[in-house]
Amino acid sequence: MPRPPLLLTVGEPAGIGPDCIVRAWHAEPDMFADAIAVCPPHWLTTRAVRIGMPLPVREIETLEDAAPGGPALCCWNPAGATIIDIVPGHPSAATATAVVACIEQAARACMQGLARALVTGPIEKAVLREAGFAFPGHTEFLAQIGGTPHVVMMLAGSFLHPGPLYGLVTTLFGGGGALLHGLAERLEQETSMPTRIADSPLTCVAVGAGALLFVLGHGVDALLVLAGGILSWIATML
Repeated sequence: MPRPPLLLTVGEPAGIGPDCIVRAWHAEPDMFADAIAVCPPHWLTTRAVRIGMPLPVREIETLEDAAPGGPALCCWNPAGATIIDIVPGHPSAATATAVVACIEQAARACMQGLARALVTGPIEKAVLREAGFAFPGHTEFLAQIGGTPHVVMMLAGSFLHPGPLYGLVTTLFGGGGALLHGLAERLEQETSMPTRIADSPLTCVAVGAGALLFVLGHGVDALLVLAGGILSWIATML
């Protein structure tokens, strides 16, 4: 019996999620041999045409009938019909319901054993909040779906750390939220995890983004979950 597939959510369809999937597939299609994109197919195909990288997509109705691999990227759309024009760089609340539905159904599929893991593309949190999304981000939303009150985010990768991680998890704050008085101390108290604020919390995400682009430009073979936290973490390691 083949092992369950890996699920990839696009995140914000007007963001970089579609580009990442399209470009990765063109660079190494074999990497998607047992992966399934979870989104309306046109989120990928229209972006692929726009950037000059046409993408063959095979839409499936259910994960039970899925057979990833072959000459096309397998795509599952649990959000239903969402034929809405997507303008890169201009997120719209019109797609918010579909974005959330794809993440939720992909997570539930993992919990049901229909998929072995979920890789999430970056969401536009402000747009989702305007549409009624009541969570700060992926982490809290997935925790609610899983029914767990306690979550930990751990960042790991061969190009982020010279050796393996041995269970030591540190929470690092970057961005404007890091400057909220007493937040880091309270989190450390509640979780018993080492917590610190980035040296330059207001700029580390931008610096980290530059570092990430530098790493990608030097042929690093990795499947990335792009989020502000990972960029902040890279910046502090420079």
